[in-house]
Amino acid sequence: MHMRPYQHAMSSAARSGGRWQDYLAVHEFIDSTKTCCGDTRHRMILHSVDFGSALAKIAFPDRRDTDDLVRQHVVEDLGTAHTLSDWLRHCRRAKLPRIHPDALPIDIDGIIAEEGKIVGNAAIDWVRRVCCLLALPMRYAPDFGPEALCILGNSFGPGLVRRVIGPPIELDGVLFDPALCAERIIFRLYRAVPPMTAVVYALSSTHQAEAAT
Repeated sequence: MHMRPYQHAMSSAARSGGRWQDYLAVHEFIDSTKTCCGDTRHRMILHSVDFGSALAKIAFPDRRDTDDLVRQHVVEDLGTAHTLSDWLRHCRRAKLPRIHPDALPIDIDGIIAEEGKIVGNAAIDWVRRVCCLLALPMRYAPDFGPEALCILGNSFGPGLVRRVIGPPIELDGVLFDPALCAERIIFRLYRAVPPMTAVVYALSSTHQAEAAT
């Protein structure tokens, strides 16, 4: 189905009570990938009941209903409760952005240390938050290993980090920008910042048809 965020929000209100406006922000968050891809393949990034829900919990820490809202949104759009692994299994894996060989094997602590040299020790905990967020897809799609990093390791990733972790802050007189930090980490992994379309366009045509119904 093709539903707008406000329609999902109205559905949430009908199910759980309250005003539809109370639910709109969560549904807009799940559909925020539309800014990078105008067709239904954008759903690959956040329309999952495991990974998408995990991100929604981080983005809306004061809510207790994000699991239910994300599941409702995903099922209304796709007909089934897709997981991140479901999406990746329907990709032509050879078409996904490839991590640069020099960045393998993935060393999260090493990436944090390298970024710390740029931003200073006062920002290390913030760098760790950014790095752990970008690495979250590997937790929910472990069978895909570093390949899963492309889910946020693309042009959508820095904006998501900005939305979830927050705007630039001053730490010991030094300005730290979480989104810029994310951009540098992605570049370090791929030697570029792949467009989000390079990820979602790897979906097989049959799965695109399923997602569009």
